[in-house]
Amino acid sequence: DKDLVLVIDYGTQSVRVSIVDRFGKFVAFEQEKYNEPYFSLKPGYCEQYPDYYYNCMKKASLRLKEKHPDLLLRCSAISSTCFRDTAAYLDKDYKVLRPSIIWLDQRFAENKKKLPLLYRIIYALVGISKTVELNRKRTPAMWLQENEPEIYSKIKYYAPLNCYLNYKMLGVLTDSASNMIGHYPIGFKKGKIHSKYNLVGIVYGIDPKLIPHISKVNELIGYITHECALETGLPEGLPYYTSGSDKACESLGSGCYKKDTAHISYGTASTVSIMNQRYIA
Repeated sequence: DKDLVLVIDYGTQSVRVSIVDRFGKFVAFEQEKYNEPYFSLKPGYCEQYPDYYYNCMKKASLRLKEKHPDLLLRCSAISSTCFRDTAAYLDKDYKVLRPSIIWLDQRFAENKKKLPLLYRIIYALVGISKTVELNRKRTPAMWLQENEPEIYSKIKYYAPLNCYLNYKMLGVLTDSASNMIGHYPIGFKKGKIHSKYNLVGIVYGIDPKLIPHISKVNELIGYITHECALETGLPEGLPYYTSGSDKACESLGSGCYKKDTAHISYGTASTVSIMNQRYIA
């Protein structure tokens, strides 16, 4: 019977490949810790090559196949989640142009290029000018434009990391808006890419055309390719359904789906979150 699901969780310090039953029970589990979660060219810098995460996942999945080949054959689908606010910078051929600037990175852009006056006036009237400027400084795309313009000009796809990892498995560069959280011009509630004139989208300085296609949550977007199956041991043709970001999945998986229940996550960064229809703080 196809009564199990295969799940991949890309964390900041390790990747986990698991097989789960319909009740949420883990029936098989493999973890690959990163020997080098990131490298720092300068103090405060945190970078890593996107393929490093995929290569670590391969090690875990191959061990899983070796130990539980029978359980893999019972898997009906696969999905994955990933840490947020980390992008892969790809050229027109889907090749990585430079290491990813991961969410732990502490560098700031200088915001040399100012936003249009009308937008600055609107932000000032609403009282969010400082918040807007801080978010622009914290956006890796802004730093790349200022410090590595030649590389940035070659970017064809400014892809949230899990989009790229999906591409490695499926040959399709897409994911759900819930798994594309970070400094991107994306409206996650409606699952749409903001226009370059949008009051929120313009803050990040990223051309909307660079953002990959956004799929719906729980949408079938592809199947494990022959090449991926050879590399990872994952069943060829296994259907892949989109999921959500790491913290979102944790909240729902913990049963915290009402606004009167808080979810505490002890990860590389500890968080407390509450499900709500609108953002509060």
